[in-house]
Amino acid sequence: MPPKGKKLYLHETKIESDAVHYRYRLDHFISIKMPWYSKTEIHKFIEAGEFFLNGVPAKKGKRLGINDVLIRRYWREEVFIDYNLINIEKVFENDNFIAFNKPPTIAVHPNSAYQYGTMIQILEEKYGYQNLKMVHRIDKETSGLILFAKTKEYATYLINKFFDRDISKKYLAVVKGVVPQKDFSVKMMLGFSTNSKIRLKQGENIKDGLFSHTDFHVIKQYNGYAIIEATLHTGRQHQIRAHISHYGNYIIGDKIYGPDEMIFDKFTLNGMDDEMLERLEVPRHFLHAYKISFFDDFTGETIKIKASLPQDMHDFLKKLKGFE
Repeated sequence: MPPKGKKLYLHETKIESDAVHYRYRLDHFISIKMPWYSKTEIHKFIEAGEFFLNGVPAKKGKRLGINDVLIRRYWREEVFIDYNLINIEKVFENDNFIAFNKPPTIAVHPNSAYQYGTMIQILEEKYGYQNLKMVHRIDKETSGLILFAKTKEYATYLINKFFDRDISKKYLAVVKGVVPQKDFSVKMMLGFSTNSKIRLKQGENIKDGLFSHTDFHVIKQYNGYAIIEATLHTGRQHQIRAHISHYGNYIIGDKIYGPDEMIFDKFTLNGMDDEMLERLEVPRHFLHAYKISFFDDFTGETIKIKASLPQDMHDFLKKLKGFE
């Protein structure tokens, strides 16, 4: 049984092999794809029957073929979330869609990492919204604006507008250190980092990356910190966080692109501890999606929506003002 205040949920992770990993031992392949686990832990998971190769329970010495499908199924403890303690602010609504201000540290929808306490579940079970259509997403730790369509027709419309970069999205970030330029842009081929142990980490990848572009504007430079506005021109994974890191700063609280990427490794395994928090300064990365605007062909109007800062960012910035 899980500890008090936690529940067990079944998770599933799927990985496909390719020609690069042909004839790799299964345990070696898993260590490449899941570098945050030690070899001892990987062997333990395999022996516990958590991994299936092409539908059959896997053995650690098995050699991979091309296009093999590896699935890990396992039970994971998740902290019980009391919906009554989570408030989701509705920022805008018309006949076609609703805009909400997502609180930090809740996932938008169930996925391989989180099955419970997601934004969609809270909207359905606490607020009574049914059949909302998700048209985009933001990271679990990121707060701010997220849109949901009310109909399939409008969902398709918004998805296409996001894909065509016909929707303006602006973010606020609290950044560590002095930012040399008031206004700057980062353009790079962004893809999986070639020199990181963290599988999710993005970085400059000339060979396999995709073009990415963000414009930055320093709103305020404090003593050792800055609040920056980021305007997305493309929408790659971790784009703002990776671009700020590439520029030479990082968003405070960032477990991957912050002071030490291995904090993410330790956090994934054991959760937050005092040593991590001291280095990160805050328990989650301070990135907030605060403005969205677009021309709505359905109504013939220009939609402009703004979301207020979450309490943790507000309190941190208020504290900084005393140390300018």
